[in-house]
Amino acid sequence: MLRIEGLTIGYAGRVVAENLCHNFGAGTLTLLTGRNGSGKSTLLRTLAGMQPPLSPPESIMLAGKPLGNYAPRELARLRAVVQTRYESVNLTVQQVVEMGRAPYRGMARALRPSDVAAVDKALADCQLTDYAQRSFRLLSDGERQRVMIAAALAQEAPLLLLDEPSAFLDYEARQQLFTLLRHLADEGRCIICATHDLDMARPVADDEMAL
Repeated sequence: MLRIEGLTIGYAGRVVAENLCHNFGAGTLTLLTGRNGSGKSTLLRTLAGMQPPLSPPESIMLAGKPLGNYAPRELARLRAVVQTRYESVNLTVQQVVEMGRAPYRGMARALRPSDVAAVDKALADCQLTDYAQRSFRLLSDGERQRVMIAAALAQEAPLLLLDEPSAFLDYEARQQLFTLLRHLADEGRCIICATHDLDMARPVADDEMAL
């Protein structure tokens, strides 16, 4: 699904990590591990196409094609990203999750039956069905994190990138999260998750990449 070879990541004038190599297969859950500042978030942003690599385009191959060769909407149908930073928007939980369908319908078009089904499944998978009409702004940090994960799931992308998804979650919610990620990998998705929550994540993971 995703292959990196000789990948260098960082910013203009500053290399964060170099010569990274790894294969991320469909149906697998891979953990990104390392101390703070080791480059986990930078790697995820680079793999998501949110910042360019410092190495040639061929150092990141997604579905057999250089990552940088995909048009934005085409890329959005292939990969979804969950981050821990988000704006406190004045929308319901369902409306936030519906934003995950933008790559298929645009921001203004009405939901089709396939969109509704994807949103309903994402809400159910994240145990948010009863929260659908609640205001996103009034949720706790942990609840908001679950909503952002649901929005990414609604995107139905085969590649799912998560940056510290268990942040703000209590013990039970963390357990549910990693059980869900394992289930999604078993369904065939390629999941890459940066986390410090190793005691809970390692038992359900297939692979680990240390930075």
